[in-house]
Amino acid sequence: MLLGGANQRAVLAFLLLRPNRVVATSELIKALWGEGAPPTARKMVQNAVAGLRRALGPEAALSTVPPGYVLRIDPDAIDLTRFDELVRSGRDALRAQDWESAAVLLREALALWRGPVLADVAETGVGWHELAMVKETRLAAFEDCVEAELTLGRHREVVGELAAMSEQEPARERTCGLLMLALYRCGRQPEALAAYQRLRDRLVGDFGLDPGAELQDLERAILKQHPMLALPPLRAREAGRTEPVRTSAGSRTDRAAPPAGPVAAGAPSPAAPGPGSPPAPAPASAPALALAERKQVSVLLVRASLGSGAADDPEQVDEALRDLHRITAEEAARYGGLVRDPLGPVLPVLFGLPRTHEDDPARAVRTALAIRDRIGASRGCVTVKSAVATGEILARYRSEDDRQPAEVTGAVLDRCERLLQLTGSGGVRICDRTFASSTDRYAPDGDAGAPTGHNGLAVIAVEAAPEAPRPDVPLIGRDRELDVLTGLLGDVMRRDRPHLATVLGESGIGKSRLVAEFCRRAGTVPGASVRRLSARVPAVGPRRALKPLAAIVRSYAGIAPGDRGTGAEHRLAAAVHDLLGTGREADRVLAGLHECLGLGGTGDRTEKGGTHFTGVFAAWRRLVEEIAARQPLVLVLEDLHHADDTFLDQVEDLTERALRVPLFIVTTARPELRQRRPRWCCGKRDATAVVLDPLSDGATTALLDRLLTRPPGIPVDPQLLSLIGGIPRYAEEYAPALTSLRAGSVPEPPAVVRTIVAARLDTLPVAEKAVLRDAAVFGGTVWTAGVAAVGGRAHRDVDAALRLLERKDFLRRVGRNPRQDDTEYVVRHRLVRDVCYAQLTRQDRLLKHRRAIGWIGALPAQHGDLLVHHYRQLVALSAADEQAVDPVAVEACRALVEAGRRAAAAGGHDSAARCYRAASELCPGAAPGRRQLSPVYRQSPRASATAAVLDGVCG
Repeated sequence: MLLGGANQRAVLAFLLLRPNRVVATSELIKALWGEGAPPTARKMVQNAVAGLRRALGPEAALSTVPPGYVLRIDPDAIDLTRFDELVRSGRDALRAQDWESAAVLLREALALWRGPVLADVAETGVGWHELAMVKETRLAAFEDCVEAELTLGRHREVVGELAAMSEQEPARERTCGLLMLALYRCGRQPEALAAYQRLRDRLVGDFGLDPGAELQDLERAILKQHPMLALPPLRAREAGRTEPVRTSAGSRTDRAAPPAGPVAAGAPSPAAPGPGSPPAPAPASAPALALAERKQVSVLLVRASLGSGAADDPEQVDEALRDLHRITAEEAARYGGLVRDPLGPVLPVLFGLPRTHEDDPARAVRTALAIRDRIGASRGCVTVKSAVATGEILARYRSEDDRQPAEVTGAVLDRCERLLQLTGSGGVRICDRTFASSTDRYAPDGDAGAPTGHNGLAVIAVEAAPEAPRPDVPLIGRDRELDVLTGLLGDVMRRDRPHLATVLGESGIGKSRLVAEFCRRAGTVPGASVRRLSARVPAVGPRRALKPLAAIVRSYAGIAPGDRGTGAEHRLAAAVHDLLGTGREADRVLAGLHECLGLGGTGDRTEKGGTHFTGVFAAWRRLVEEIAARQPLVLVLEDLHHADDTFLDQVEDLTERALRVPLFIVTTARPELRQRRPRWCCGKRDATAVVLDPLSDGATTALLDRLLTRPPGIPVDPQLLSLIGGIPRYAEEYAPALTSLRAGSVPEPPAVVRTIVAARLDTLPVAEKAVLRDAAVFGGTVWTAGVAAVGGRAHRDVDAALRLLERKDFLRRVGRNPRQDDTEYVVRHRLVRDVCYAQLTRQDRLLKHRRAIGWIGALPAQHGDLLVHHYRQLVALSAADEQAVDPVAVEACRALVEAGRRAAAAGGHDSAARCYRAASELCPGAAPGRRQLSPVYRQSPRASATAAVLDGVCG
């Protein structure tokens, strides 16, 4: 329908907002022109109505009814009426706690919107209060919908919408509270706190107001990582039952499940299970909690006690204890620890849950020392002592996507408690495993240089050890990548144009070693003097974003690490003035670099608020430009995956904002960077990505030869090559154990290697990691249908997860069976499979192997040998669980004999041989003889060859 002009559109819009109602002409005039209506306004309205009647046609129900007009129309034909009805129904479902129906109805209501209401009319400047009411109704419906979906555990799906809405409505507290909650449940706690800070800055700056009490409570709950922010499964919430929560070995408390209900705006509320299909119902013998995993963690226990000069005023004591809880939460968040509920005067913090980091022991010790220093500096009435122990725990979760475990058990908790009893006031004591697992250098409190027995080691300070690659580890198999970097450096020098190269690869694959060799080669470029400056982005700690920038500046200006005195200020000023002279620009750069290095008491505001970081980076970039202008500069920034988004934005735009100078920026990062920034280095003229693949078996063998792991000429065991998987760091860690290794044996994976693999696994979303664990149950080739059966998941969901795991280099596709619509994969790295399997509890392994056996039983008989692996594991697990092994072994033997018979009858003679061989090994007394082979098997063309194999096994 074509409408004439703005007046026609406005009249129709105003009548549609009041369907089937008489609207006075004077009301229309006021709506169109307000108080400044022209003298001919009434005539203009009549002309607009006449034009509408022509446009609407003879069937138009636009009638003249004194004192104005009425538009008769079916209310259901108006989107706004339908929207209001759906919103009312959705809110009724919310009140009835029918979250799924509420989400569906409210999503249907929001889908009716295709943009702002009456956008063409609103652009003319009309200010009808109905438009504001409709906008508010839409915003409230969006928030109600998100509230329902958060309760259903769809935080990952809605976090993007919430972020966009928060940008559009920056002062809306309820939207901010929902965004904070969604970010927290996605494991993005710093971003959740940053969202609160942005809202607070906006409210204080524009209105002089603080956020409401509910939003402040939510911020405090996120800081404390309060368990109530994690929802139990829907079944538990609907039942309102009490869930047991085990907090240490031998101690158990009960925590009532939070009442069902929608999430209040900004209120601390439980976290829902994440997206994905719910797991299949567990059998009656399964544990009450839905998911369990074995993990290595570092446990920090902080005990508070009143000092000798403590006052009797309970309010003063309460305030001091609150400060301790706040400081503990802040330092734990800074170093990536998970704060648990207090156990009396003891605050537990776990490192390695929910995500493993390679330096969890060091993080725990640094957190303990930071808490001690801050409490000591506060001069309050509370003193603290801390202990750190490292070991394996069993974590149980209410649902697969809970961010925090409901129960944590393990002997390491008791060991940490014993260490805490031995610790004096103000002290920090660590166990021997924590000491051995950390690369940090500890200053002991006393003469002991290492932990002694069960007493551990008391430490008073910690210093990061240098992370330079070992000089005796050769660079092998990276000639092509080295040539690429060298060629790019030549282009930079020839064109006088900055370039960014990012070396990508998993942990231990040799990124730092490659860059070190490239820097060595860059220093020998004929006819040119190339300056090299390098820094590393730290994973945790104070002033994290500024540390790599400060390291570059200190290295150039000759300022020692940690030097913040007047000597450092003089050397910095001399370096800046040498490059930029004196003047306004030099003063601006010098002020920014003072803040970068934290000289003169600056830098705290940059760390806390982040509002000055862009200015600091601009000053740093100007310094780097002038350094490169004097001589070609190679600038190395390692571990870029640890950087926050603000830092990444600045680095990514560095080549576009920098002057045309010979500046070559080389960064290293793990694949997580590409997961956060899929288009990193894409579509930019001056950016290149260099991806490092695992070494070939030949290159790995050459590396082991150079590491002198065995006498020359002795071949490397293929099992060892599969464990190393082409990762140079793994070869380096395995090397010490190989020199004295007995021929044919394979060493246990070093602890460092297992930690690296576990940390890589924890970069996966929970659902993908769970599918990968199910795949590890098979031990070799895995099938989509088999993984779905083992995990009790939908085939479609498992297929999607396996495809994602293939793209992330955890799996490799080896074939497809179009007849069965199934795909075959293998786990790329044997250690990944082993670590995944080790994280399953023994009960889960037994259950999943039983499910796999059931699935294999439905396959064609030729696949009977797939049962061998699972029955072997069942027998081994029964022995480990101190169960009766003989019944399980007899069951395995009988099942394998029957599988062999069926395979032989179907012509699968190799499969039959493997089944018989395994049966004889698992239950020698019941080993089948050749007489058990069917006539079909004996008459097969391949029967004689396979029978010869069986002769040696069965007799």
